[in-house]
Amino acid sequence: MDRFHHLKIGLGLVPTFVVVKMFLVHAPYKIDTLISLYFVLGIFAVSIVASLLRLRHPVAFDHLTGPDALNNAPLPSVRIILF
Repeated sequence: MDRFHHLKIGLGLVPTFVVVKMFLVHAPYKIDTLISLYFVLGIFAVSIVASLLRLRHPVAFDHLTGPDALNNAPLPSVRIILF
C-alpha cells in the first residue's frame, strides 16, 4: 500500500461524486448508473496509474539549488520604522 500515494485523492473524489449525484436526483439532469460506474472506475484507474508513475526516489538536490542553499544566502536587511 506504500506505492499508492494518489489513491487517497481518488478515494476522496468518489464520495464527492456520490454527493453531487444525490443532489441531482430531483433535478432535470440525471446521471446514468453505468456512467457513474465508469466514472468511479476511471477515478480509481487514474489514481493507481498516477501512483505507479510517480518517482520512487526523491530527486537529490545539490548544494547550490537545494533547500540548504537558503541557509548560506545572506539575509536581507530589515528596517524597522516606528511612527
